[in-house]
Amino acid sequence: ATEIVAATAAPAEETVMEETVQAAPEVEEIIITEEATAQAHYYIQVGAFTDHDRAQNVLQSLRESGYKESRMVEVSVNGQRFMRVQAGYFYNIPAAEDAMTSLGDEYGNVILVTE
Repeated sequence: ATEIVAATAAPAEETVMEETVQAAPEVEEIIITEEATAQAHYYIQVGAFTDHDRAQNVLQSLRESGYKESRMVEVSVNGQRFMRVQAGYFYNIPAAEDAMTSLGDEYGNVILVTE
């Protein structure tokens, strides 16, 4: 019986090794080429309004400021009607980003939209 206990008894001392492993962050590389974006049109959304007249005034202001292809897109979100006013359009991302800077100064938070 003594032999069985000695063979199955827990060791008198346990050694615990700690090891810290630092995981490399996951990086997703996205490459956008001119060819991939050649057929896309970009707009900058400057606001979403429930008041049609207000949306129309903003749209008119954008067109008078030189954004001749600006548009108003009507959508329904959770049963409520919104008019999204978008300046544009732009043929490439750098042009859209330049417009985002100037429009952001005037309208606050603006969003890049692609079609």
